[in-house]
Amino acid sequence: MKQTSLILSIVSIVAVIAMAIFTFTSPKTDSKRTVPATDSTVAKAGQGEIVYIQLDRVITEYDRYNDMRSAIEAKAQSIQNDITRRGQQFENEVTTFQDKMNKGLLLRSSAEKQQQELMQKEQELNTYVGQKQQELQEEEFVMNNTIMEDIKNFLARYNAEKGYRMILTTAEATNTIILGNESLDISDEVIAGLNEEYTDMKK
Repeated sequence: MKQTSLILSIVSIVAVIAMAIFTFTSPKTDSKRTVPATDSTVAKAGQGEIVYIQLDRVITEYDRYNDMRSAIEAKAQSIQNDITRRGQQFENEVTTFQDKMNKGLLLRSSAEKQQQELMQKEQELNTYVGQKQQELQEEEFVMNNTIMEDIKNFLARYNAEKGYRMILTTAEATNTIILGNESLDISDEVIAGLNEEYTDMKK
């Protein structure tokens, strides 16, 4: 077993987990608003009208989303540190083995045994990395579903009182509203309502 192949292998392992971690730890840029924020001087939409929310903004300004995301980011960083530590330990073992081989300090039978042990450790490390990647992906999936469920349920209760004919969403990725009157943007009210309910829930 060549030293370079093992070291390249561990470097690739760490790189894979780093890419996964980057998804969680990279700073999120605020979504661009498609229309100006609702101003207090703008007339509010009335019952029976069609209104909309800026979904990206509602999500990123929802306190529960930010709390859940912070928890995932902290866990991702912890996993990254653990993977780095395991990777360095494995690399040190490979280096030590190769050094002994080069100096002729190992019998062939002993070298073969250690080589098999290192290959087993490499496989276990790969498995561990895959498990942690999947774990983080599942947590992000659950977080996204939880946030969308919160928004959907809140809007149902909110509209039972407001009586709008329809509530549309606009998002940076799938923008279905090119231009909308400021009075029809209910994002501020939805954000305030969501955060108020979340505060009550935490209490």
